[in-house]
Amino acid sequence: MVVYFIQRPSDGAIKIGVSNSIRRRVYQLKIESGEDLKVLGIFAGDRKTEKELHAKFDDLRIVSEWFTPDALLLEYISQKEECLELSSFQIERYIKVVDIGKERYEWLESHPEYSFPVAARAVIDTWMRQVPTSAAVQGTH
Repeated sequence: MVVYFIQRPSDGAIKIGVSNSIRRRVYQLKIESGEDLKVLGIFAGDRKTEKELHAKFDDLRIVSEWFTPDALLLEYISQKEECLELSSFQIERYIKVVDIGKERYEWLESHPEYSFPVAARAVIDTWMRQVPTSAAVQGTH
């Protein structure tokens, strides 16, 4: 599970959310909003983390999980060590790793054509340590 920060270009609002499938969630939000949303950052987290962030930035809440792009929130995102601001290409690659599971990630790591930036690798490695192995993908590549 990951916590994400996604920004709407029309008004700059930032959604703080959590998802088991970040790829599916980004797609859903793009469909709902009709906008090309920008992923500002993602990091390993859960619903408790999401609720803590909602409480921390409650004064900036616009509606539901959408927040004003205030300097405090933007600074939090930029200074969070494990939170990545990645290009769309890197986000897609990270999303694929999260979605495919630990065994496939280990396989990808052994193939240099699928290399990741050092910062992304640290976050992915941290996340992978928290994910139980899945018998469903063992031995598949």
